[in-house]
Amino acid sequence: MSRSSTSSSVAALRKRAASWALLVTGCLFLLLTPIGAWGAWSAFTSAHASSSWPSVDGTIIRSTVHGVGEGRDKAFIEYRYAVDDHTHTSNRIKFGSIAGNSETAQQAIADKYPIGTTVKVHYDPDMPTNAVLKPGVGAGTWFYLAIPFVLPALGLYLLKLRRSASATNTKGSATSDNARRTGNSDEILSQQP
Repeated sequence: MSRSSTSSSVAALRKRAASWALLVTGCLFLLLTPIGAWGAWSAFTSAHASSSWPSVDGTIIRSTVHGVGEGRDKAFIEYRYAVDDHTHTSNRIKFGSIAGNSETAQQAIADKYPIGTTVKVHYDPDMPTNAVLKPGVGAGTWFYLAIPFVLPALGLYLLKLRRSASATNTKGSATSDNARRTGNSDEILSQQP
């Protein structure tokens, strides 16, 4: 087997693998769309409803930053509150909150809630374990609502990209086969790498 034949075989294999990767990824995005839509809608409805939830006083029992130095810094604020003589704990500050990932930004959040501080806790009257310190729709919630539009758009784009690549490969193969069949050496030589 010649060197150019081997390299063209490898190139064909890579194109086929890329084509399958586009197909699988595109289909995956399309299949994940309903899950993304359900999650986004659920987050949005809870965030919106939290604006009218009743509130009780609670106490911060833990205030720290996790993942320091690992590039995944995250403020962790835990609070305790009581509803109908049942004590609950939660750690949600806001629905859909987007904050900087830096240790400094997360430490600033933790510093707002020192241990022992009394806070207003807004809780879901139908499920008191579902609570939040800052009720309402956060910026992240709007971001989540974009997911049901972004996933199918990406999926369709990848499938279209695969189809375009397949059409180009098929056209090139047909031209090459036709040139070999008719014996047109100029066409065969122009296609050599």
